[in-house]
Amino acid sequence: MSGGALDYFFYRLEEIADKIAPQYTKLEGLTAQLLLDLAKVMKELEWWRSGDTSYDDFAEAFMKFAKKWLKNPDEIMKLIEEDKQQEDGK
Repeated sequence: MSGGALDYFFYRLEEIADKIAPQYTKLEGLTAQLLLDLAKVMKELEWWRSGDTSYDDFAEAFMKFAKKWLKNPDEIMKLIEEDKQQEDGK
């Protein structure tokens, strides 16, 4: 069986993402997607640490994550403001 070096932590991230996926706000939806994408990185890390895959596979997963998520925080602030306006309109 693959993995195990990190106690299959990536499964826990997927479970949490599933719990918050029925979103009320854009930020919750974004958080769920971030966790799912991070779970992919953690899976590759765990499998690499367990000797089931290569460091290159882990590095590739991390770079995909970094390109998507490590961006300008102003974009996140815009989502927060949109969520606040939506909440105020209820």
